[in-house]
Amino acid sequence: MAIIRVGDVAAEFSVAIGHANATAPLQELTTFGSVGITMDFSAGDQIQFTIAGRSAEAQFVDELASDIWLSGAIAQRFRIISVGQDWNEDGDDRIAVTAVGYKRLLNQRHVPPGGLTYANIDQGDIVWDFWAKTQAQPFGSWGVTKGVSATGVLRDRTYVEGDNLGNLADNLQNVVNGLWWTVDVNRVYSAKLPSSFGIIATPLQMGANIRSMSRAAAGDSFANVVYGDAGEGTVPVWGQEADLATDPRGRWERAFGWPTVSVQATLQEHVDGALQEVNTPFAAWKCVLEPARWITDTHLLPGDMAVLVVPATTAAPIGDAQGKVVVQVTETVVSFDADGALSVTIACIERSVAVPGE
Repeated sequence: MAIIRVGDVAAEFSVAIGHANATAPLQELTTFGSVGITMDFSAGDQIQFTIAGRSAEAQFVDELASDIWLSGAIAQRFRIISVGQDWNEDGDDRIAVTAVGYKRLLNQRHVPPGGLTYANIDQGDIVWDFWAKTQAQPFGSWGVTKGVSATGVLRDRTYVEGDNLGNLADNLQNVVNGLWWTVDVNRVYSAKLPSSFGIIATPLQMGANIRSMSRAAAGDSFANVVYGDAGEGTVPVWGQEADLATDPRGRWERAFGWPTVSVQATLQEHVDGALQEVNTPFAAWKCVLEPARWITDTHLLPGDMAVLVVPATTAAPIGDAQGKVVVQVTETVVSFDADGALSVTIACIERSVAVPGE
């Protein structure tokens, strides 16, 4: 167990390794150099670290067949997908390991023979069925089980044999009222609406729990007219905002394609979702947090929402400058090393949610 101490506060991180088909790890990592953890709201999680090639734990590193258990301040389970090794002039070797959370493993599977069809099915159950169907294939089980999956949003979908299941699940995240889903440290699948995450009590503010922050440009992703096309049997769709005629910015277009979509209603949902996203390109923020505050009262992970206090400015990429906005975390990046250095960076986007108490 690595104890990372920042001032008077400490965070515990344990990184352990074991067989992918086991219920518990075999060996805790004790000789690691640096550990980097990236937790992404849509794509899932990833961990990267280095260890000595002649360490006790190195014998358990088996590409594609070993798992990594992360516990303490962050809890997740990963599958090793990449192992690199190098030797220095003295003959000492280091192993560089990359492992991904089980959510990302769905990108390695495809729609099974016969295709998949869903009529009036909750979107959370559709993604779970992806897991159920692919795990039912010969030697295909990853040990993922079903947890709470209902989102209250029903979908009709038809998928052809060979479509990538990870891409299809991602598409269901990117439509209007799309879902968020994950596979946790216990390999339990769950799903819910992104809007169901709560707002933490502690606001984000420069000089308090933020060391530095930046706001990215949003105008280059704006559009108020969207064109979308799909696969055989569908007709291209144009969508435009109702206030296009009075928009002082004029007409701005974006084109999208979903070649595996074969149902017209599904194409329409995708166009509606794309139009909603590009017509309201909320500002994206990146904040370097004070590590001690992340350990205590600003422990933000993907999906969490917070009130961000905008530094005084007369500029605003989209709309009027605001003093406070509600943001939702889309990525948390945590890194630490054996010497106790800890850094935390979050990426977040503004949400059209009322600031509590205002």
